[in-house]
Amino acid sequence: MDYSEDVNIGYLLDVFTTIDTDSQRVWDVCSYFVDHLSWHKPRLVLLGPKIEVLPDTHPSKPRCLFSLSDLYFSVGNCLDSKRLLIHTLQLWREQGDDSEVAQTSRGLSEVNRLLDLHEEGIKQAKEAFEIYERLNDTFGQAQSLCNLAWLLYEDQQLGAAEEAALQSINLFPVKVDPSLACRCHRILGKIHSSKDVDEIEKAIDHFEAALGIASFFDLPNEHFWGHYDMAELFFSQGRLDDAHAHVERAKSHTGNDIYLVGRAISRLGFGMGNAGSEKRGRRLCVPSMLMRRSGPR
Repeated sequence: MDYSEDVNIGYLLDVFTTIDTDSQRVWDVCSYFVDHLSWHKPRLVLLGPKIEVLPDTHPSKPRCLFSLSDLYFSVGNCLDSKRLLIHTLQLWREQGDDSEVAQTSRGLSEVNRLLDLHEEGIKQAKEAFEIYERLNDTFGQAQSLCNLAWLLYEDQQLGAAEEAALQSINLFPVKVDPSLACRCHRILGKIHSSKDVDEIEKAIDHFEAALGIASFFDLPNEHFWGHYDMAELFFSQGRLDDAHAHVERAKSHTGNDIYLVGRAISRLGFGMGNAGSEKRGRRLCVPSMLMRRSGPR
């Protein structure tokens, strides 16, 4: 589907939702269309304001809000994404849908991580995990624990972060969601690299495990982040040749993703002494699969 087709579909759905605002089928199609944009061509659409003014009692409202929040997330607007997720969470709670409450809480935990609101994010990741545990949803538990591990790591709770990541890995086979396995190994690598110098080899082992999974399952994004993490580690160790080699490998997996190209360049600049570039990069709100039903990036 090219850009002009997306635009035409957007206008057509805008017309349909104007003619029949009560149709659940039309609004469900809108939700799928917004999901498509989030995944493939992130851009805001005319349907956004219409979704927000739907009555809270409309059966499609929470699903449409969730999709719209993911679209905001994909274009880098974490604040509006969070605002919509909070509303979505309220609606799912009112409907008593525990599975959707868990899914939305997990999405909120990731948004709050990117906003550096670690305490809030940790609480939401734990709530999601507890609900998934009650529902006997092993995969949901693993996803929530991975989110929790990243939040705890960024909150400097390294021991708890390591425990959560290992528990996530042990809950499901790699083939169920190799991207999730990559993220768990990457965070374990970061945890070990933040400890003593004696832990560096363990960090490298985890980063290499993530890269091995990415290679086996052909995951370009995970290839990028795996090499990016290795570059960070080697820069911190003063191994500049190894670091630059991983930056170049990371760049080879960016595809057409302008954000990833920018991160690779900023990493290169940071390694050469431009510390401000990494700090600015850390604050960016980036697209992630964590909020999406198919699993995290």
